[in-house]
Amino acid sequence: MARHNLTSGNSTEKRSSYATETITIGADRVVLAFVVNVQDPGTEATIPALVGNGLNWQRLASVQIVAAPHRRLTCFRAVSAAPIPGPATFDFSGQLQADFIWSIFEYDDINLIVDPDVTLGVRTNTLDNVDNIDVLLPPLTHWSKSIVVGAVMLNVPGQTVFSGDGLTTIHEQILPDGQGSLQTQDRTGGGSSVSWSWQGLQRAAAIVVEVQPVPISDLEKLVRRFEPIMFFHPVERFFPSCAKRYLEHCALWNAETPFDVKDAWGGKGTPFPRQPLIGKGQIAALPGEGGTPLRDHVVKIVPGQSEIDQFLDLTGWKDADHNFATEVTDTSRNIYSNRDPIAFLYTRESADGGDPQLRNSRYWYHAEFLDKARLRFLLGTRFAPDLVKVLDSLQNAALLNYYFFFAANEQPASEDCTNIEAEELGSYGGSWQCMSILLQRSDPASAYQPAFIGLTGRLSVKASDAGSIHDLAQAAAEDDGALRTFMKVEPFQRVEGFDDHPVLFVGLGTHSLYSSPRDFHHQVGYPVNIQPYNCGRYDAPIPFTPKEHDPAKQGIAGVGVFLAKLLAGGLLGIGTLGLVPSIYWIANEDWSDIGSGIDIVGIGPDPDVEETGQHGQSRGIVLRPTGVDIPDIGGAGLMNWRSEQGLVIDGRKYDFLVDRETQPWWPLEAGEEMTETRRGYNGRWGPLVENDPLGRRAGMRFPPFWQMFFLAYAKGKDAGVL
Repeated sequence: MARHNLTSGNSTEKRSSYATETITIGADRVVLAFVVNVQDPGTEATIPALVGNGLNWQRLASVQIVAAPHRRLTCFRAVSAAPIPGPATFDFSGQLQADFIWSIFEYDDINLIVDPDVTLGVRTNTLDNVDNIDVLLPPLTHWSKSIVVGAVMLNVPGQTVFSGDGLTTIHEQILPDGQGSLQTQDRTGGGSSVSWSWQGLQRAAAIVVEVQPVPISDLEKLVRRFEPIMFFHPVERFFPSCAKRYLEHCALWNAETPFDVKDAWGGKGTPFPRQPLIGKGQIAALPGEGGTPLRDHVVKIVPGQSEIDQFLDLTGWKDADHNFATEVTDTSRNIYSNRDPIAFLYTRESADGGDPQLRNSRYWYHAEFLDKARLRFLLGTRFAPDLVKVLDSLQNAALLNYYFFFAANEQPASEDCTNIEAEELGSYGGSWQCMSILLQRSDPASAYQPAFIGLTGRLSVKASDAGSIHDLAQAAAEDDGALRTFMKVEPFQRVEGFDDHPVLFVGLGTHSLYSSPRDFHHQVGYPVNIQPYNCGRYDAPIPFTPKEHDPAKQGIAGVGVFLAKLLAGGLLGIGTLGLVPSIYWIANEDWSDIGSGIDIVGIGPDPDVEETGQHGQSRGIVLRPTGVDIPDIGGAGLMNWRSEQGLVIDGRKYDFLVDRETQPWWPLEAGEEMTETRRGYNGRWGPLVENDPLGRRAGMRFPPFWQMFFLAYAKGKDAGVL
């Protein structure tokens, strides 16, 4: 979008109409005209009309200073596919004016957010005896792309008018007879107000309008229709962010098996320090954007089968004593992801270790629409259960996915555990969550209606028994060995006052998504064969089949047998990771009772209660669609979603709609082969770490959320809970 200045000027002739010089307006450009007229003393300033250029000029707002001589500021708007060169004429219905000022300019590729009957996007203000004026803005339709335009009228010429933060002066005209002045200015994106200042006390009036990009597509309208409202915990550190901007700041690494041994990173057996495939900050996510193209360096990875892997690294690693390791050397301890620097980058000012690009990339989601034909292809790649049959049972179904990228995930063990293994149990860099909405419609020509919603997060279990899974419709991301993410499906419920916008409550640190706060605590757990034990010190898969719980075998006697076996294996008393291999000598024995009913801290599986953000008195961040009112939120920080389409920053393009054909950071779809021209990243979004056999602390891959949704939906249908 670009502004083109057309004309500005003033006149002190007493006339009832004024014409500008000839102006040439571009086709399909939005023209704004601001005009100040000064009436003879003792009478109200006349509201003008504007004609000319073959345009239908629409008056948006008009305000006046009520003091002799009366002055009025008016704003007009027009747009036409075929404007006619010529003067613009302001008419005052036969009323003589003492003075007149104008400022006219146009914007291309935009559409004003105002219709003849609605003043949304227009704000006015009048003040007496002030040296500044500040006009508050409504929530911008496009936080980063909308243009805010303002005009201020002063009663007498003072010193030069100074533009507010980020605003650029367009025109400034001062009447030579001392009866007033007009200054216009604009700014692209952001901000909560438009302001001016000057020296000396003046009477002032201002008009501010918002200009937005060209009308959005039908797909974007559908996506905006279901934008969620998200309540975050007051101490949450990480928020949904633009994945592409994160990627551009990272380094890309290659890895070989075994993936939790640092010698396998960056070229097994090569000299230390190891080097990434693409250096930090050097990844070009799209061709021609500067750096090393990601597309040329992604490799095909089949989780659980490939001998190679790839991962992204933003801020490096740390050891058990929280010493930072930004490199992979022969002496470095790359045991845990280093998340404090990530939080600094995303939240602090530059002087405090922050990064403006990453900070402004927060409050962003990515969205992908899968119609019935595409779903049929994807679901057809699975043989059991028959998910195509499930799809055919629905009415003209489609799936709308909202992907939320978090630069880090933080999941400690039970709060009773204070050791480093507990603190870091399920914490890693680069995490994804998803909200899926199953849409149906009666026929292909009708509008989609929401039927079911899927929300990802930790495994939900019964509050009465941390080892028993709820009778819920939930399914895991099958390509994640640690089974960290589950999709839970439930009927779509509209919340009164929020139209089709789902209301979500976000788990602290883990970013699990819930449709209800449930007193702000959710009982969660781990799949039965990979439960962590001894406050996370023991972390390995133990294959066994759960059986009916026998109270006679639980208690100290059962624990004693288990401890004796652990001691015999040399597993207790070790305060670091690396406790894995010895456990398998008892793996096939009957010790399933140790996994339940034991109330001794540090023994048995660690049950967990997940806290979320809340409605009401929460002081956490609340993310909302632009313009949606969120009542009764106490001191919460209201933030609008910033997701944009076609946003350009420093020559790099950012979209929130997923396009796997052109955006290589999304993995290839099921059944699709990688070719020279078609590539997709299926590596991890955070670093691998040492001594991590399950991959609990390794960066997460982007899951097949469509598959998780339909597996959970099918399970819920079979169980009779959907």
